[in-house]
Amino acid sequence: MSALRVYGLIGLFALSGAAASAQPLKGVYVLPDAFEIGLTLSKVKMPAGTMLRQVESDSKLKVCSEAITVFQLGIPYGRACLFDDDGDGTFDRVAGSSLAGPKRLKAPLPYHAVEISSGGAQSSKAP
Repeated sequence: MSALRVYGLIGLFALSGAAASAQPLKGVYVLPDAFEIGLTLSKVKMPAGTMLRQVESDSKLKVCSEAITVFQLGIPYGRACLFDDDGDGTFDRVAGSSLAGPKRLKAPLPYHAVEISSGGAQSSKAP
């Protein structure tokens, strides 16, 4: 298991405030709360602690899940992507894949950056 994956798993269990010496783990984010939404032909299900990786986009921030989080007819299908269009620390849109057109969320969805400190990976407040 890679060191990055281990740090990410540690971050799932350490969702308290980050230590003063913490450094951001570039491009890695986590959802503090579970999230579920129906799309046209699929359903996105992300449990609390879902790890998200930043990808290229015109949005301020676009991230996609590392694990399978999209299901069609209950069958695992793909990885969902979330967009923070204004950089306010909450996601504004969701898509069923990195290529699918995004759908605006009814309510903003908060996220946290994952940080590394001397005690391991922790979640911090969004940028």
